[in-house]
Amino acid sequence: MLAVDETTRLKPLNENYVSLEVNADNPELVDLNSLLHQKNSRVHCLELYNSSNQSKEIDLKLFLAIKCNLLYNDSLAVLILKKIILGKEQTELLAEALSTARWIQHLSLQECGLTDECCKILCDSLPKAPSVSTLDISGNKITADGALVISNLLKHEAMARGISCWIRSLRGRTVDKKKVLGLSRLTLNNNFITDQGLSYIVESLYDDFWIKAIDMQNCCLTNEGAKLVLSLLDVNRDIAVFDMRHNTGISLWLLASIIKRIAINKKSIPDETGGEWLSNENETIENIPEYEEIIPKSPPGTRGNSRTNISSHLRRTQSCLISQRNQRLGGVPVWQRASAEHLKQVKSVVKA
Repeated sequence: MLAVDETTRLKPLNENYVSLEVNADNPELVDLNSLLHQKNSRVHCLELYNSSNQSKEIDLKLFLAIKCNLLYNDSLAVLILKKIILGKEQTELLAEALSTARWIQHLSLQECGLTDECCKILCDSLPKAPSVSTLDISGNKITADGALVISNLLKHEAMARGISCWIRSLRGRTVDKKKVLGLSRLTLNNNFITDQGLSYIVESLYDDFWIKAIDMQNCCLTNEGAKLVLSLLDVNRDIAVFDMRHNTGISLWLLASIIKRIAINKKSIPDETGGEWLSNENETIENIPEYEEIIPKSPPGTRGNSRTNISSHLRRTQSCLISQRNQRLGGVPVWQRASAEHLKQVKSVVKA
């Protein structure tokens, strides 16, 4: 790590690129334009952060500098803003730059005070920036209304990708879905999404084959939302991560069922991992107990045990999900179609 001055650090990534970290605690000391102009061909990652405990609003001059470098620095692929307040005016500047930039791949706006209105401004610009593959808007003020805007963005991107694949498949050409640009990971941790907002996002993911990871830790979700996700994973088997930890309204056995379902889906698509589970200092995905450990046994002397009762409940739930899927796919379950064909054969024999 090389300190340029008391507010800026350069971190070499490889022989050609560096990462630039700027502390925005004292914005009057930061000359971002001159820094990026000097390292214009080498800055691959720009991180603007606030080292204090609370988010902070900074001068518009810094956002104008970010906008200019998003437009003209074709080496800048990662933009991270952390604890920097983004009001409507700042978000509009950022969205305007994103709508014309063609090289940003990772966008992170953690704890930036984004409201539903700012979220809409941002999401309206992302369809014009297909190079963005990961979006992290954790720790903001996004509610179910913002989740509806995000679901519309996912639907728009899925439609655009489908059209792109159709065009590429003309004349018998094979299409590699990995080369189709667009979002592949969406991180919404620590927002006020609720089950209503989750239902919007789940609905948009039923026909989406490109989103591989969704992170929704601590988003005010309950068991009802977890059941929606289980229904989704039974149909969409391209999702490799759906992180719903730290939602106190979700029971451990439902969380384990989601993780188990995802593990089964990942085995069916071994070539597409879709990213890793997020972790923090206190917990990783390996710390979550196995399904057998989550379900406790009944006390001695009681009839049966809760393990058997919950397992039978899961089997009934799975049968309901399968019947719903059959109704969506074919209208009539397979066993009903088979019995109808058998009945036709019996009637033909009787008539003969």
